[in-house]
Amino acid sequence: MTASLLFSGWFFYAIYAERNQGATTDRIGGSAEISTRLREDARDWFRRHFPESAARAAENYGIFQYEGTGDIETADEWILLAHGLDEPGNIWGNLAPVLDAGGYRVLEFCYPNDQAIHESARFLADQMSALLAADFETRPSGIHLIGHSMGGLVLRDFLTHEALYPQATWKDNTPVRSLIQIATPNHGSWLATYRLPAELRDHLFKDFGPDAILNMIWDGTGVAQIDLKPESSFLTNLNFRPFPKNIYWVGIAGIGSPVNLASLKDGLVDKLEDLSDSAHSLNDTFPELFKGTGDGCVSIDSLRCEEMDEVFLVEATHRNIIRSPRGSTPPAIPIVMELLSSGQL
Repeated sequence: MTASLLFSGWFFYAIYAERNQGATTDRIGGSAEISTRLREDARDWFRRHFPESAARAAENYGIFQYEGTGDIETADEWILLAHGLDEPGNIWGNLAPVLDAGGYRVLEFCYPNDQAIHESARFLADQMSALLAADFETRPSGIHLIGHSMGGLVLRDFLTHEALYPQATWKDNTPVRSLIQIATPNHGSWLATYRLPAELRDHLFKDFGPDAILNMIWDGTGVAQIDLKPESSFLTNLNFRPFPKNIYWVGIAGIGSPVNLASLKDGLVDKLEDLSDSAHSLNDTFPELFKGTGDGCVSIDSLRCEEMDEVFLVEATHRNIIRSPRGSTPPAIPIVMELLSSGQL
């Protein structure tokens, strides 16, 4: 009962914070750090008072071997997959089997995706160190990192933060050969901050049980949405760091948002002129929303970085760029497989 009441209080605070982010930030002097600290303190309180539930949740996080048909003992190259924000767990349902059939050892990194992005990158560093130490005799000739949405930021932070992937990143003998970011908001997305529906989807697709309510706290308290805001402290620091020149960096962006700016303007033009003008204003503010400039969540410009070696544009929305439950091949998959087989990574 106590947990339910406390969770309800936190839940409604989260809703209020999402709807009033700008005003709240102004009132407290622009301090996103205060909001972050309060959220993390709340999660720590729940950890102390519900340790068994926290321990059960922790079993779901880490680097896991994809259960395919390939022979992992003979796989010379590894693929590490990192999902994005509020992911219910099936985003790699199309890509993982194809990679496995291609002879790669496929690993999935699962993490508390609502926590601070740097915390997720630090968790990845610990997990990767343990994995390489345990599999020292079968150390791969190369590791390729593939991240969807926010997962691409976790991977990029892991590769560029000096405390996480030390000087080996800059040496020729690093096992990491490439980073492939799929629909990743390298410069942020305002839409990611309005994440309540995605949070509910995340947990509705998971099993209900004694930890159902607390699981919404164990996977983070929404700090990631602060990091995803354009010009956030996290993104400013991330984009300031150079990317390792010996790691091939690829971006794949979707331009298939279901919202069409021309159609929207045509629908408004017969009404008030200022409404028609507002359609263009909306496109300037939220380019990720519109077909041709974004996938519905992330814009082309948000993904693109000057240091990238290649950028591909595909006709797809934010999720079906890599996941199609209806049997068709998502458009990012042929690009990924061609890159891996071409020898340029």
